[in-house]
Amino acid sequence: MKRSLVLAAAMAAVFLAGCYRGDPSNVIQKSPTLKEGEALYLRGKFVEARARFRKVANSSHPGDKRWALEARYYAARCDHLTGHYSEAVRMYNDLLRSPKYARLEIRLRAARADISLETGNYRGAAHDYARARKLLERSSYAFNKSDVDREKLLFGEGMALWSLRLLKDSDQIFDRYMADYPEGRFIKEAKAHHTKFTGRPQVTKFYVMVGGLSRVRAHAETLAGKLRAKGFADVEIDKRNSAGGFVYAVKVGAFETRREAHAQKQELVAAGFAPAYVRP
Repeated sequence: MKRSLVLAAAMAAVFLAGCYRGDPSNVIQKSPTLKEGEALYLRGKFVEARARFRKVANSSHPGDKRWALEARYYAARCDHLTGHYSEAVRMYNDLLRSPKYARLEIRLRAARADISLETGNYRGAAHDYARARKLLERSSYAFNKSDVDREKLLFGEGMALWSLRLLKDSDQIFDRYMADYPEGRFIKEAKAHHTKFTGRPQVTKFYVMVGGLSRVRAHAETLAGKLRAKGFADVEIDKRNSAGGFVYAVKVGAFETRREAHAQKQELVAAGFAPAYVRP
């Protein structure tokens, strides 16, 4: 009891000094602005929530400073969930360079991995998913693990490895996923990408993604129409699950080799369709 009081006093002194950099999850006091941001975030009002979180992150008030890292993380999540991926990744990268606590690092890596998987950075996604998973599994102290979607994290790691054609490794992760989540949300997809169920490795078809990702299907349909009007073949709209809803990507071509896909990319850029990215 005496030791707990001493520790509590020491923590309070750090808070008052305004330099607390640890996990604030056990701290009850939150400013009204932070509470407003949380309420807006939970209601899906991410633009308004981001403004509140940024205000807390930039505040010089000692009561806000203890929550600065959390506020910056949630501001980045708001960017992420509204489709501003570059801004979100920039903040995730910055926070991962800062002094941090395990609960924050797990969420940062899982979030950055989600964007990497969606945008075709499979190596980065595999690394971040694996790191987040291992940190989560090694965590021996008590914290609320419900704010980390382990099921999605595990499945995402398998998909990233599969996209890299590391089939032995992806099979091992899918095995873990199916054992841990026999009735999980992604069980059909896990089986569809496991060589035990497909009988042979699936053939990778390379393609060119044009214009990035959009949360508005009409924008993707307009772009697809312009591509077809210019004579480009095999134009498809790919609907993908994403945090906070669906995103749409416009794909051109289905090539056996990456070299053929790059040749198509050059034609697209020359025709004025940029940015363009070869995937997977």
